[in-house]
Amino acid sequence: MASAKDAGRRRSVGMSVDMFGRRVKKVQYENTYRLEPKLLFPVDKAKAVMKDVLEARLADKQYEPDKCMSLCKALANEIKDNIKDLYVSISLL
Repeated sequence: MASAKDAGRRRSVGMSVDMFGRRVKKVQYENTYRLEPKLLFPVDKAKAVMKDVLEARLADKQYEPDKCMSLCKALANEIKDNIKDLYVSISLL
């Protein structure tokens, strides 16, 4: 049975020779973690979403310091929600 330190590893069995010249199965553990994501983030589509939202919401706006903070928060939340929806729809394909 594998010990706690070998959790998350896959067994790989190879042959080796012991000190008496007998062939012995040698167990070597291989890492099983993933080095790359299953699905890459759609950077180009996310940039397009950001551009569309900013152009649509800021086209007729003038700079007003009092309203700027709340507008930035609203824009950030809208962009975040649109990108989440985009990413979920792509991962379902």
